[in-house]
Amino acid sequence: MKGLGRAEGAVHERLQDEVVLDAGEAPADWPASPARKLALALSQGESLIELFSLSQQRHTRTIHAGDRQVAELSLDVVEMHIGDELKTTFEVEAELAPDGTPDDLALMVADLRDKWQLQPQPRSEFEQGLAVLNVGG
Repeated sequence: MKGLGRAEGAVHERLQDEVVLDAGEAPADWPASPARKLALALSQGESLIELFSLSQQRHTRTIHAGDRQVAELSLDVVEMHIGDELKTTFEVEAELAPDGTPDDLALMVADLRDKWQLQPQPRSEFEQGLAVLNVGG
């Protein structure tokens, strides 16, 4: 479960809890975890309804500055299944490693923007799916 968090330029910050589930499993049947606790609190015992589904194929590489691992760079192929519609997007994400700093992230953002002409995506994959759902495609 991911919070919507906030985005400032190319930097997104959000809370995230993960748990491995079988498809369609109700929160009450999830393994004990922070994600289960949050889902139960938010749903207040009501059934969850799937609005759309996201599947993601991730390709990762570590980024180093000298001998420090500063980040993990990911290229994601994201498929949004909304009703009978399939929308595919490509996302690049850099997640700071424990030794990474905001300055390291700023350098990566500048490099991706200047050398590769990539632009920040202000919305999360979930927000993009909601936008497609709300406009009917």
